[in-house]
Amino acid sequence: MPPNQNPEQAARDRIDLMLAESGWIVQDKNKIDFNAGPGLAVREYPTDTGPADYALAERGKTTRNHVLELAVAKARERFVKKSVSAEISSEVVFNVQNPRTEPLLCVPDYLAWTVQRVFERGETRHYDFMRERISLVVDLYDAERYEGSRNYYTPQRPLTAENKLGPPVS
Repeated sequence: MPPNQNPEQAARDRIDLMLAESGWIVQDKNKIDFNAGPGLAVREYPTDTGPADYALAERGKTTRNHVLELAVAKARERFVKKSVSAEISSEVVFNVQNPRTEPLLCVPDYLAWTVQRVFERGETRHYDFMRERISLVVDLYDAERYEGSRNYYTPQRPLTAENKLGPPVS
């Protein structure tokens, strides 16, 4: 045990070393870098029941990641076919989250749902409640209003029940 180190800290140092030797990237809870690698071990990670000594998170080839990676591969392939200079210098990294572990994901889901309700049902009450927080909606399917950007909707020019896709609302 190094000098001035209590037994708990010495144990943590040994655990850090064992995790690192096993391929985990050990990080402090206040300095988490989700792009550091596929396997993260985070010290003192906060949970509902108090801090966990270590939280282990492994990014893998989940279905969502796999589908996104296939889409990127297809986009790269199309780019190479169409481009004069086929050099791609950017890298795309996916950090797939879950609303149960990342509650702030619920906010954009709700905002998207309010817009979806207008287009699917012509129902505006939820959208009207959130309208000031939705800065822009572009109706790509409204080809009749492309001229003059009349298919762009803002809080000052909001969506209405008339934006419902399908038969007009009477």
